[in-house]
Amino acid sequence: MKWIDEDTISFEWCVDDVLQCKKDYGISNYLSRDDCREILSMCECNHGRSLGMSWEVMVYYIREFLRIM
Repeated sequence: MKWIDEDTISFEWCVDDVLQCKKDYGISNYLSRDDCREILSMCECNHGRSLGMSWEVMVYYIREFLRIM
């Protein structure tokens, strides 16, 4: 998390977070850095606005990416 200005904070997710999430949830499939970027894009476009972004949301999109791959 970082402050953008005195009224705004920003939470950032990166490729390393996708790889860590994959590891933490015991997903053994290989993911390239490009794959991780695609998963981040899926998270950005599709996460629930009321729930926000979480590890559970990320693992859902990792699994979805692997399913449609």
